[in-house]
Order: sequence, then C-alpha cells, then structure tokens
Amino acid sequence: MADDRRGPGVVVLGSVHMDLIAAADRLPGPGESVRNGVFTRAAGGKGGNQACQFVLAGGVARMLTRLGDDDFGRFLLHGLEAKGVDTTLVVRDLDAPTGASTVFVADEDYCSIIAPGAAANLSETDVEAARVAIEAADALVLQLELPAAISAYAAAIAAEAGTRVIFNASPAPEGVAALPGALLGATSLLVVNRVEAGRLLGRGVESADAEAAVAALSADLGIGTVVVTL
Repeated sequence: MADDRRGPGVVVLGSVHMDLIAAADRLPGPGESVRNGVFTRAAGGKGGNQACQFVLAGGVARMLTRLGDDDFGRFLLHGLEAKGVDTTLVVRDLDAPTGASTVFVADEDYCSIIAPGAAANLSETDVEAARVAIEAADALVLQLELPAAISAYAAAIAAEAGTRVIFNASPAPEGVAALPGALLGATSLLVVNRVEAGRLLGRGVESADAEAAVAALSADLGIGTVVVTL
C-alpha cells in the first residue's frame, strides 16, 4: 500500500527497449535511402517510460519485465536504477536478446519497428513470482507492447487483491474484440490517446469529439474511468 512518506506505489508490467533513432530531413520511401542522417540511442519501451515518469511524479515504481543478458540489457537496467525505479522484479533472460525499437524521425513525423525480444518472453511464472508485490501495490500499470494474455493474467491477480489496474491500451488493436475480456473486466482506469480511441471505437476521433469518445469507450468496455489524451 501507499507509504505516507513517499507516495503511491505501482508495479509496471511492460516493455523496456533500447530505442535506435535515425533522424533526417524526410522519411525514406520503400526501397529508398536518405543521406545525412543523425543516429542516437536512448532508453525506451512504454513500460520503462511509465515507470520513470511515476518516480518523477513522486511515486514508487517497481518494474516487471524481462531483459536480455547483453549490453543493451545492462544499459537499460542501470538507466532504470539511476531514475530511482525498483528493478528487483526484472528477470534476466539468458536466451533472448533485449528488445529494441528502430525509430525513423523527420521533422514532427516518425515511424518505428518494435522488436520486443526478451520482454515478449515474460511468463505467468514471472508474474507469479511478483504476486506479493502486485497485491501490495496501489496500482498495476499495463500496456499492449507485450502479449495481452500476460497482462490479463497479472490484471486478474491485481483485481482479486483490490489493486487498481491502470491500462494504457497502446499500441491499440483494431476494435475492442481483440482485447481479452478478463483484462477489460479488471481495468479500473483506461488511458488512450485520440488515435487509439478511434481504433478501439472503429471510427475517427477528433479533438472536439474527445468527450463523446470517453463516454462511448466507458459504455462499450464497461470501464468507469476513461482518459483520452489529445
């Protein structure tokens, strides 16, 4: 439960990836190469990003994921710890490499390819090993970069213990039918952006429609609290 001296405690189940970023004046077309690019790398993954943001907001975050036993994995583990994220639930995978996202950026446009690597191997056994931490947390935070089934398994543990489930349905599938009913049934708070809301609803959502989208998602999914960011 919450520590009055520190703030709410969360367990974040999700991906931690190395972002490999190439920026140029414009994105290449199919079969095309663009010159004069700039390359950088940075810690990423939706789960890792959220865990760090919870700490920056004054909370206590424990990261539940898998990292490869490689240079990327060691870099990311050190980065999480440097931000103040508790990494005692992180599992080191001796067989799969650490996940990576290849990101192409031009002006305000970008595209990416996500290779989840070790994170996709997070298992029910791993979640069971974190059961006590999930049950004691104020909230379990989930996304969709990992298989939805493993998120649903963890959500069921949280819901049974009375732990709030915060579900960021991103990347969003096409339609709500692709989401496990057990995951939706355990969700206390759904967070999506405007594009993701549209994918779940099967229609475009403009900024002016955001309030209607919130109401529609709440009714369609049976979730009492829905946040749509613009």
